[in-house]
Amino acid sequence: MISIITLVFIGIIFLCMIYSIVVYYLSYRKHTAELASAFKMLNEHSLIHSDNYLFYEQLGAPGFGYRVSIMALILKGKRFQLDKERWIEPEAAELIKKHYDFSWIRGFYRNIMLMGLGLGCGLIVVLADMVGQKLS
Repeated sequence: MISIITLVFIGIIFLCMIYSIVVYYLSYRKHTAELASAFKMLNEHSLIHSDNYLFYEQLGAPGFGYRVSIMALILKGKRFQLDKERWIEPEAAELIKKHYDFSWIRGFYRNIMLMGLGLGCGLIVVLADMVGQKLS
């Protein structure tokens, strides 16, 4: 039988996961146009190919996290390899910082960490409960 403490813990984890998913979706709705505009500008300046982000843009909310991670890498201002033949140069960061404010990305990453923490804690609780049932 599951104890009341376990049920409360699972309930809190469930609520945290729901909260994180809602915040993720709201971030997607609020910032997707700005992100698409920034990638379009980079594409127009030949700093990135549309193949590198268009598929994830067409995915909608599931692809939003990937596009944010690419933008976070660009904003670091260091040269990095996006695929086998394509490197993103530091000039891309300068161009983006001149036209856009992506300070919300830090909060977005905090939300992703909360989602991961909730999932990890949930798995630990389930596994501990399964082990506890086998031992008794």
